[in-house]
Amino acid sequence: MITVILADSSARVIQKVSLEGNEKALFRSDLKLLGELDSYSYSTFSAEDMDQIIGELSLAKESLSDLLMKNHISEIIKLALICKNKDASTITFTPFGDIS
Repeated sequence: MITVILADSSARVIQKVSLEGNEKALFRSDLKLLGELDSYSYSTFSAEDMDQIIGELSLAKESLSDLLMKNHISEIIKLALICKNKDASTITFTPFGDIS
């Protein structure tokens, strides 16, 4: 399971989402930024990366048939939109679910 965290410029968590099994939808080696995700480390992206992340998440969502997973990807896209419009914020994808 991957936890997706939206954080402000002070690294304070604004919001986070996760769903059991979401790594199957998020680990996409055929995509530039989602292709960087792995199950052993953090992957953090800045507001400047959000257009690319949103596009890649949209592609991932299109390929899904599971409604719960599609809704989860939509939640992540909403976090990415907030990040895009909030200076110095970041989105982190992490396999470590105990992040506050």
